[in-house]
Amino acid sequence: MAKAKKIKLIVTGLLILAYSIGLLLSLIRIADWGGTHLIVRQKVISVTLRLPYRIEKRELIVPVVNTTEETLQEISIEDKILNKWGAKDGYLAIAIFDCGESGLDPFAVSYTGDMGIAQVHWPTWKDMAYEKFGYTAEDMFDVDKNLDMAYVIWDRAAGIEGDGIGSFTPWVGFNNGAYTRCFQ
Repeated sequence: MAKAKKIKLIVTGLLILAYSIGLLLSLIRIADWGGTHLIVRQKVISVTLRLPYRIEKRELIVPVVNTTEETLQEISIEDKILNKWGAKDGYLAIAIFDCGESGLDPFAVSYTGDMGIAQVHWPTWKDMAYEKFGYTAEDMFDVDKNLDMAYVIWDRAAGIEGDGIGSFTPWVGFNNGAYTRCFQ
């Protein structure tokens, strides 16, 4: 019986030694890992009540006048689109108008009567363009006027005009996914 007790004591000692060595190796490994990592205490559950949207101020990009040469530096079409739609919807608008519609060509005309950068479908929108802005078909080749009309179409597509919540569903280049080529 004493011999069995000795063996049991030796086995227990070896197990404690093996466990201690494993623990020591783990601590060394954790110490090395801790040189490049930091454990930060955080809340397990955090509930914050927020509105679904927030308004952030964005600096507008405006033309710069060089007073020494009195020349006007042109704003890019992309910047005009971002000024009109803001960053959130502006980058999507750029992709739709570039890869899904006109290729950002202000003089683009489709066989169905879509005109300008945003390919405003003139047969559908000509009455509204004239009533709202006094625009003619020729005005659709002016980048700013074309984007004005496109913004109104976008704003109306999601419901209430003037609420700033729009949809690009009136554009074929959005519906068929052609705009996604710009993101590849």
